Amino acid sequence: MQSQILSCASRICSDACEAQWKCQWWCKVLTCLESSAVNIYEIGSHEVQGMDPPSGKLTVDQKKQVRELAADGMNPARIRNALSFNVPEDKIPHLNKVQTFVTHFRKTELNNTEDLDMLAQVVKDKAYTSKSGQY
Repeated sequence: MQSQILSCASRICSDACEAQWKCQWWCKVLTCLESSAVNIYEIGSHEVQGMDPPSGKLTVDQKKQVRELAADGMNPARIRNALSFNVPEDKIPHLNKVQTFVTHFRKTELNNTEDLDMLAQVVKDKAYTSKSGQY
């Protein structure tokens, strides 16, 4: 059995709570490693019943900067850090949005599919042939 304890990480809940209190919600997830069965136990309730506002989309200027950095081969985490200079914290896009944009840009604009080409070559090299004498 694998056990995981999760607590509330919502910005809305933390803003609504007083300084000395935290949101009372937490969750315990038990996972059986053999059968992949999962049990979830929730305790408490959230201070605020709502979702965090979605992070902002990439602006036109940010998209331009991301394209330039992605074309240079920079990874998405470093690109996000480069975007964070001189920008308020709440305006910085989440890493998953930058990753999605970079992946889409590389596959469509740069035709960056080396990983697929390499995988296809490995499959082709390992393919069964009757001449090998092995099975």
